[in-house]
Amino acid sequence: MASGPYLTAKRFAATGGFGIDTSSLTTAQLRGTLQRATTTVNQWCNAAQVPQPFDFRGGAVTDEQHLFPIPSPLIPNPGSRRVFVYQRPLRTVTAFAIQFTTTYQITLDAASDIFINATEGWCEIIASQPTIIGYPPIGYWYGLYQPIAKVSYTYGHQIAVTDDGCEGSSPTTFWASYGQWDATAAIEVQVNGVVVDSADYSTNAADGSITFVTAPAVGAEVTASYTTTLPDAISQATGLIAVDQIARSRIAARGMIGLSNIKVAEISMTMAQAGQGRYVTRNGVSIPESAAALLGAFALGSVG
Repeated sequence: MASGPYLTAKRFAATGGFGIDTSSLTTAQLRGTLQRATTTVNQWCNAAQVPQPFDFRGGAVTDEQHLFPIPSPLIPNPGSRRVFVYQRPLRTVTAFAIQFTTTYQITLDAASDIFINATEGWCEIIASQPTIIGYPPIGYWYGLYQPIAKVSYTYGHQIAVTDDGCEGSSPTTFWASYGQWDATAAIEVQVNGVVVDSADYSTNAADGSITFVTAPAVGAEVTASYTTTLPDAISQATGLIAVDQIARSRIAARGMIGLSNIKVAEISMTMAQAGQGRYVTRNGVSIPESAAALLGAFALGSVG
């Protein structure tokens, strides 16, 4: 699983354009704020916490457990062959087993015996040439009342970006439209339509930046093709929440936390409080409504 905030401190400062001055913050302080914003995004969206915490950039889950009702031959339904995983979008299933006791289980071949529906986030047994470990329980009072399916899998987005026009922040450093690149996927950089040798530049996958050994000519068009693992709405919402947290931190530093109205002579100011006006509350967390609008499509069911 990826680590760190969904929006890096360097990208926030260089390309965010969120309209807040961060010059008084150290890189560590800004990173800490962005990490809190990332945690807030996960909580607001009901991100799963079991068996491993969810990350919108994807990751791997080991031995996720689901009830596995034994199908009845008298009832026309899918029975227990289909399992909806908690963390999506589902990419690959690496292991699938049905456990009856602590010592008896049936293990299926994930490559040949399991079908994956990545769109709906489920996997289903389509064949059974299992490996059997242990001995089945003998007698009614032994073994689980309902078997458990254990699924190991990978999940996450893979969004291909082709010929993305990059913007320069210095003669040698250029920024792509999106960060959080898949470090295992192919990256191609072009200058004026000509592919650049990978030895002539370096990339920062989390930042989404390219640094050339030798600066391209002034006015040259730099483009990049890569795969990002994070939907842009998640990183943008992270930035908006971070801005709100920085603003509230500054209010607290001035001893004004909890203050809703200020009046000096004929000038009066009213400050919105969390949960009122421009805030949307979900799962006990209040975020700016602009961030909530971005995250609405990514809200998950509660797990763990």
